[in-house]
Amino acid sequence: RMLRRGMAAEPGVARVPETFNLPAERADLLRHAAAHPGALYIVKPAKGSGGQGISVTDDVGAAAARTDVVVQRYIDRPYLIDGRKGHLRIYALVTEARPLRAYIYGEGIVRIAPEPYDSRPERLADLSMHVTNTALHLDHPGLVISQDDSREDEGAIWSLSALLRRMRSDGFDPDAVFGEIRTLV
Repeated sequence: RMLRRGMAAEPGVARVPETFNLPAERADLLRHAAAHPGALYIVKPAKGSGGQGISVTDDVGAAAARTDVVVQRYIDRPYLIDGRKGHLRIYALVTEARPLRAYIYGEGIVRIAPEPYDSRPERLADLSMHVTNTALHLDHPGLVISQDDSREDEGAIWSLSALLRRMRSDGFDPDAVFGEIRTLV
């Protein structure tokens, strides 16, 4: 609901996959699924944390039958880091609401899944490639956390600056990427 309010206030700024709060938006989810056959969805508990209770599915009927969940269209071609999904933790400080005054810390954290990404239907239930929350994978043998602060681009936790350097070497413009992050914040 907060995302929708923000998107309504700033049309065209936020880029968020189609999102449905169940059970209230069940009919909208089913209409979306009918218009996008074969799409994958990620199902998250509305009040969850730590990556608990998340699933990835192509069975929209089963997802639509659930209550108190958020269902989002799953991004089908994510940017991969060494073949693995990642997510960013960006830190901001809001010091004033009216007028808005916010500061974005120039560094952040990148968390990377312990398994290489694979979207084949038989692998959808394997959350170790879809969910990047480190707390969920503490016992996973593929979760490597570097203990050397000087090696910020190894293992499952990177610095944002290390990711931006990698993106530059992959042909992306890191300044444009961080500019988009700044706009979203």
